[in-house]
Formats: sequence, C-alpha cells, structure tokens
Amino acid sequence: PIIGDLHLLAAVVKDSSKIGSIVLKGCEASGFVSAETTLTLYAAVKEIRQTASNPLDILIWGGIATPEAAAAFLATGAAGIVFESVHWLTDLVAIDDEQRQRLSSLRLDSTDLVGLDLGVPCRLFNKGNSLAFKKIKAFENSLCGVGITEASRRAFASHVQARAVHPLASRFSPDEVIPLGVEATFAASFVERFGAGTEEAVQAFMDEMRRACGLAEKKKDAWLDSPVAAEMGTLYPFIQGAMSWITEVPEFAALVADAGGLPTIALGLMDAATLDQRLGALPEI
Repeated sequence: PIIGDLHLLAAVVKDSSKIGSIVLKGCEASGFVSAETTLTLYAAVKEIRQTASNPLDILIWGGIATPEAAAAFLATGAAGIVFESVHWLTDLVAIDDEQRQRLSSLRLDSTDLVGLDLGVPCRLFNKGNSLAFKKIKAFENSLCGVGITEASRRAFASHVQARAVHPLASRFSPDEVIPLGVEATFAASFVERFGAGTEEAVQAFMDEMRRACGLAEKKKDAWLDSPVAAEMGTLYPFIQGAMSWITEVPEFAALVADAGGLPTIALGLMDAATLDQRLGALPEI
C-alpha cells in the first residue's frame, strides 16, 4: 500500500503479516499526500518497525530528486525510491515543446498544498495565479465552515479527483487542477546533470546514487567525529532551528540535547511575564 497517514502506518506496521512492503508518500509528492514530510514518515515507520513481528520493506514515493537524497534513504534502510516526475524532460517522455518549456520553468514555489484544514492534504500546481487552485481552496473553506466530518472530507476528495488533469496531459494553465509534486521542479536540473537520454540519465543517476551509498559509512564517521560538534559539546554537528512561539519550550530543547544536537530557545518579542511562564521549569529540566 501507498500510505501517508501516520495512524494507518502504525496499524499496518504492527499487523503486517500479509504485507511485504509499504510505500511512504510524504507531503512533497503530488496529488493526495501526507500532512507530514517524507523524513517524518520514514523516521516514524523505522521506529515502529523495531517492534514489528514482520519487518516490512520501506519504499519512498516521490519527492526524491537527487542521487544524494536517494542514497541517504537507501543507506539507512529504505528498499527503493519511486520517481514521479524528475525524469519528465528526458527523451522517452512523450510531451510537446510547449510542455517541455513549461516544465523547464517550474520553480520550488510552483506547487502548493490544499486540504490541510480538512485533513485531506493535496499538492497541486500553483504559481500563485492558479484560478483552479483558488476555487479548490474556496471549496475547502466552504466545507470547513459547517464542521469537518468524514462526509466533508470525502466530498473534497471527490471534488478534486473529478477535476484533476494529469500534468503530462495538461497545458499548465491557471484553469487546470494539476496534481504536481516538488520533484517536478527538479526536472530541468536532472537533464542538465545527467543528460536528455532517458535510459542514460537514469543509469547515470543510479551510478551516482551507488557511489554516494558507498561513501555512507565514511560520512557517518565524519558526523560522529566532527570538529564542530566537539566545539559545541554535542554528539552531532546539528543546531536545532529557532522559531518564536514554537521552540521556546524547555522540554523540547531538552529532547534535542538528549538526542545529541544543540537546542535553541526562541524568545522573540515575549515580555517578562510570558518568559517567566514559558521558562519557569527550566531549572528543574
């Protein structure tokens, strides 16, 4: 099964007697996706899998556009990576010149999520001027206004599915509902790096991926014996990013420190009373 829901993933992994593998679809992929990133799903499944009676193979669906990223998953236990769209500008993909031009011009901000408020996240093409995306968002808002139910979630999913146009059958126009993942925005750089011949480009990608996998152990040792980590007094050279009203929780900072990183506590524009309330437990922690 292709899964993006954490609760369903936990249930499947714990009772996997008739399932040999699962495919993770994070929020970077196209169409209906998870509310979580691929890395979050992957980390959660690996932890749950430790106590499973029948350890499953884990594959990643979409969102992986470089051999280095693919190698990072494969070297840590993933069984495979599924391309969605990074190869779409290579020669065996049947599209016309106009579609190639539009694909080549995609940027990282050319896709957007809708449906999050309903719990039915869906990633679609949107350069900021998509009328179709705005209409889908308006429909989502209308459903949220009367209380979120299973029926409203199904209505939203059916609404999107009935209007969806496959990217390779589209003109990337503002009037089309186009499921599109972040991976597609790397199609131009894929051809630039590996060539326009489909077979040759995919082979070159795999060769580079294997080379990166071969360096994994050495890279791991470099992380564990890092001058930066030694200077910070941490196990790993990781600094947790700071964000006001999110990373001001001392308990969270303690978890980051216990895991080997350097935590930060963001204070932002908090006044003295708020700081006392938020950080009051710091001495005990």
